Amino acid sequence: MTDADFITEIHANEHDDTPRLVYADWLEDKGDPRAEYLRLECELASLNPDDALWQEQYPRLLQLREKMPETWLADVGRAVVANCEEVRCPRLFKSLRATHTPRIRMCDVCARPVQYYAQLPEAAAQSEANMVAIDKASLPHEFRQAIDRFRRITGRSAREPRVLERREPS
Repeated sequence: MTDADFITEIHANEHDDTPRLVYADWLEDKGDPRAEYLRLECELASLNPDDALWQEQYPRLLQLREKMPETWLADVGRAVVANCEEVRCPRLFKSLRATHTPRIRMCDVCARPVQYYAQLPEAAAQSEANMVAIDKASLPHEFRQAIDRFRRITGRSAREPRVLERREPS
């Protein structure tokens, strides 16, 4: 398997951390430091931010995150489109059509490019003229506050993604 194969599995199973953890095992076997980041991100996503373990480990996630390639973070991250007014918008960055630039995807609903940003200040600075996606995994406990702050800074709407239930055909 390759990185691309694992990332495809992560995208296909967005609500299941198993592909992320299998990918982390594969990365660890190769001595790749991204393994620790993936495992820690999964662990923190399952904890309440008020939990002592979460508070202890969160600074380590931020430390690791600084060393990760932003294009890789865009591929494995949990980024959401923050400033789309279109009701039919998929809201999840990885649900948008890939382009030749890993940090940019196309929204087929509004026919506009959406650029990924790992941090809120960068996204807010670009949001006036561009569609942006913000990685909420880097700030899970602050995501609602981040969305409110985004609205105040930019004067633009930011909605959380709609999570649709998948129904099996009858």
